[in-house]
Amino acid sequence: MKIMNIIATAVLAPGIASSASAATFNDGLLTSALVTTSRDYSSLIASTFSDTYMFSIGANQAASFSINGDSLPTVTYNFNPSHTQEVVTTTQLNIGNMSATIYAVAPVTHALTQVATFASVTNRLSEVYALTTGNYEIVVDGTTTGTTQAIKYNLADNTVIATGAVRSSGGQYTFALNDGKVFTPPVPEPEAYALMLSGLAMVGFIARRRKSHN
Repeated sequence: MKIMNIIATAVLAPGIASSASAATFNDGLLTSALVTTSRDYSSLIASTFSDTYMFSIGANQAASFSINGDSLPTVTYNFNPSHTQEVVTTTQLNIGNMSATIYAVAPVTHALTQVATFASVTNRLSEVYALTTGNYEIVVDGTTTGTTQAIKYNLADNTVIATGAVRSSGGQYTFALNDGKVFTPPVPEPEAYALMLSGLAMVGFIARRRKSHN
């Protein structure tokens, strides 16, 4: 599902090490559907990011979230005009040092209360945390740790002519917010009411008999 509203996005600085990026998303009140957001930081080279996801959970709902870094290899082939050589460039997008912090948001003052923090040095945050009714923000932090390398081949005998240095590259991740399906407390069936009333009547009858014997 597409994000309902993007509040603000900082300017990316591709190719500059140690730069940072931040964005805030507002998913609003959760409905009975999965909300996913894919963040493409493929052009954010060896840099940090911090994204905030805002949402609300209604009465009789629950929610959980998961974050997965996408390790996606891409290969580009470039041939020289005479087709005697080719340069194969391999890029492995990756995310590292991921963490997620959950905040409960007070409705009036917008004060934040930290609920929990999860961290992982890999590109996958597998922890799932159950949430209940209220307003929340989840802050996702991480670093793009992808790599790129170019290798030049001789097409005549498929030998390596030159191997380029391994360079830093970007990454991607997917944020998934799962609602807990709206549920309604069960309403007793008419038969249940009848059974309950008959039980009360029996209790009253026994009480009267005991009183009359006394």
